[in-house]
Amino acid sequence: MPRIALPGFEAHYEQAGDGPQAVVLVHGNFASSRWWQDLLDTPPPGLCLYAPDLRGCGRSQQPGEGYEMAQLVRDLEAFATALELPRFHLVGHSLGGSVALAFALDHPERVASLLLVTPGPADGLAQTRDGMLVHLLGTERIAHWLPDLAQHRWVLSHVLPHVAPGIGEPLQFARITEDALATDPRAVSGYLMALAEWNALPRLPAYPGRAVVLIGERDPLVPPASLAATIEALPHVVSVLWTGVGHAPQLERPEDFRRLLLATIDGREPEPLQPVALHAAAGGWFHDLARRLGLGGH
Repeated sequence: MPRIALPGFEAHYEQAGDGPQAVVLVHGNFASSRWWQDLLDTPPPGLCLYAPDLRGCGRSQQPGEGYEMAQLVRDLEAFATALELPRFHLVGHSLGGSVALAFALDHPERVASLLLVTPGPADGLAQTRDGMLVHLLGTERIAHWLPDLAQHRWVLSHVLPHVAPGIGEPLQFARITEDALATDPRAVSGYLMALAEWNALPRLPAYPGRAVVLIGERDPLVPPASLAATIEALPHVVSVLWTGVGHAPQLERPEDFRRLLLATIDGREPEPLQPVALHAAAGGWFHDLARRLGLGGH
């Protein structure tokens, strides 16, 4: 269980593979390094994978502060520097996609390739499910309400299957649910508000590197339309839409994700996604959740 001292907290991270090319994997909100478990279990040849738990998440310490985008970028820079990674391939999922993009904008010389997996929109959360939540409750109410909600197993067990409908392995849900429950409640609300307030859109046209953006057609949190402005603003972008996939492509289609990662690192065009049998997704889960929480009609 590797740990590393970073400014303000001690971070847990997973490392796998011993190849010459370093890859840093950044998870999302309510999450941990376990969201990369398929890759970590069987790392592709030639790669060395590093998957940190963000502050307040997984098995990292919970400092109770620093849950802003700028601080997450500083944490990632400190992590890479401490591990002596002057240049590396960067992959980010959801919140981690936003962190990866923000890091790439600040430190383009350190990013060998950039893969953004269902990332938060660079122009904020207005068009997403999380944005609806922010609009519905307001940031102050979220700061008081979401920390308690984050500790409710029923909520997580109800939401996660609809967030990533392609996952068919119960053990994966059990693991990520346990890590979600372990997240610092202050981090959950802090990261959500950080995404709501973040706007990097004006900076995107100046990004010199190639960016691959992976979109889930059935993503209930970051629907494809919400990423249109991000994709349009990046000058060297490859957008990939996976049909039948939700918010966690790396868990729902691990082998396809492995191939996409290698194509991104090599600078190749992504391979077409092969169809598979899909699990039925229940509709209207967000509004059902709001109704059960007594938020309907607001």
